[in-house]
Amino acid sequence: MVDIVPRLIVNSIDATIAAAEAGVGFANVLSYQSAPRIANGQLVEVLADHAPTPMPVSLLYDPGRAAMPAVRVFIEAMREQGRQGAWS
Repeated sequence: MVDIVPRLIVNSIDATIAAAEAGVGFANVLSYQSAPRIANGQLVEVLADHAPTPMPVSLLYDPGRAAMPAVRVFIEAMREQGRQGAWS
């Protein structure tokens, strides 16, 4: 095992990806977050053979809020992302 001392610690996916694009180091993000940048050549995937096993994603919400238009739109958007394989 190798001890790693991070050069940068951030609490935002956008900042993590921006740092990787700027050459600061490696980023560990979910595939749907990095896929567009990998596809257009902004980032390169490394260690793909060592990616963790995909985890199931659950969307939990108060049933009373399901009638709200914004909640329905969000739920449908998440379902569509799942159908497209964004969570794997």
